[in-house]
Amino acid sequence: EEVVFENLSAEIRGVFVHAPAGVVWRREDNTSRFVGNLSARNLAEVLPLWDYAPSLETNMATLSGDFSWAGSPPNVELERLIGSAEIHAENGRFLDVESGQGAQRIFSLINFGAITKRLGGDFSDVTGKGVSFDTLDTSVRLTEGRLDFVEPMEVRSTGSDFKIAGTVDLVDGMLDNEMIVTLPVSKNMPWYAAFISLGNPLAGLAVLAGERVLRGPLEQFSSAKYAISGTLDDPQVEFVSIFDTSTRDPEMLDGAIPAATKVKSSQLEPEADGNGDGT
Repeated sequence: EEVVFENLSAEIRGVFVHAPAGVVWRREDNTSRFVGNLSARNLAEVLPLWDYAPSLETNMATLSGDFSWAGSPPNVELERLIGSAEIHAENGRFLDVESGQGAQRIFSLINFGAITKRLGGDFSDVTGKGVSFDTLDTSVRLTEGRLDFVEPMEVRSTGSDFKIAGTVDLVDGMLDNEMIVTLPVSKNMPWYAAFISLGNPLAGLAVLAGERVLRGPLEQFSSAKYAISGTLDDPQVEFVSIFDTSTRDPEMLDGAIPAATKVKSSQLEPEADGNGDGT
């Protein structure tokens, strides 16, 4: 026997819900499933309403997901979800938040502020008051407390590109990730010394000199790969290599779940008056 809540359209604590398929509660095995879309404007204002630290500021953020969990619909919790989602955000930044807030910070996925401080070099033009971005995109899979990046989380801005792959443990905050950092070729790059100490340093300097002419092809020459371990509160960053923009093959992840159900992009935008009709 199933209880179906169809055509959900509502605003709940700053989050706009659009779910034609709604929520299905299977009473036989006491499981629930949600297929739909969530959207919000400034997550820095919305996250505290859900007891999360305001670690991410956005002009707009959307999530298209297909999730199931044990229990009735009101029993939904992040650590109990099984399913997949596609996430998109625009014009935002990762904000520095105090450490020691545990699960309240988990929504930020990766603490970019703490990571960049461990990279070395001068990132002041990139970080400012938090790491800013033009767009953020990723596809993730949730498995009862484990988050896998099916598609790397790519954080793009005019002067930088951060790409994160791997796994985040949503229960204890443990990290097992790799990160590609792409910046304009300059002496401020933390891997600059490694770059010019290649077997043929003159060739390295020639590449630097030709950067303006070959900006596109030289992207790999201004990129470096790092391994990230530790926890969200205390990430440990280790330099791995330069000239490498590859990340883990998502096909290597076990137990793949079909991609989240999508709706038209117009349906992802918050309603102009901010009101929704709950059902």
